[in-house]
Amino acid sequence: LDSFAELEAELEAELEARRQQYVYYRDRLLDYRDDESVEWAKLSDLYTQFISPIRDRPKVFDGDIPWCRIEDVEGRYMSDSREGLRVSQQVIQEMNLKVYPIGTVLVACSASIGTCVITTQPLVSNQRFVGLVCGERIRNTFLRYYIESQTKKLASISSTGTIAGITRKRLDGLEVPVPPLEEQERIVAILDKFDTLATDISQGLPAEIEARRKQYAYYRDKLLTFKEKVA
Repeated sequence: LDSFAELEAELEAELEARRQQYVYYRDRLLDYRDDESVEWAKLSDLYTQFISPIRDRPKVFDGDIPWCRIEDVEGRYMSDSREGLRVSQQVIQEMNLKVYPIGTVLVACSASIGTCVITTQPLVSNQRFVGLVCGERIRNTFLRYYIESQTKKLASISSTGTIAGITRKRLDGLEVPVPPLEEQERIVAILDKFDTLATDISQGLPAEIEARRKQYAYYRDKLLTFKEKVA
């Protein structure tokens, strides 16, 4: 059992090293400050739709449109409510809920500021997020990575209080590099591979760690289960 625990610790250490490596290369790949050939634009010039959800929480969850929170973030994407919270079209209409279309970039503007995901199906969320529907000049995947790389900056310009938050005006003013679409796609392909190795529970090191944990639990239970003596 000690051998299993040591192996898991080694894998965890390697995973942390991979994550740090990912952040390093992400920031290097997205640093265009010295590249005069790359155009820059304010975030407000790069989206066609800014979707801001209402504050009220639905009282009835009997539909098929997921109502999501920060806890429902799954790596680079958001697709469903882990608690099965889903609203109906009737509730959406009655409450005037804002539905994010597929491919919307969701940005957390309070609490976990800078957390950024892409929707893989139509859904609604609580007020922690705002939704950005990208225009033709920028890929949603590239924008997601760039905003993620700017988490510290976004936190630095957020308001202070019980719960820190960033206003639309300040978010809109974020300067974003806009390289050619082909270059954006190249960067995204590289970062996707790094991100999968570091965070995807179904592949890479996270998958191996999960497998080792299950293996450890299996052998622990087998080794520590004793037959009762017959009186």
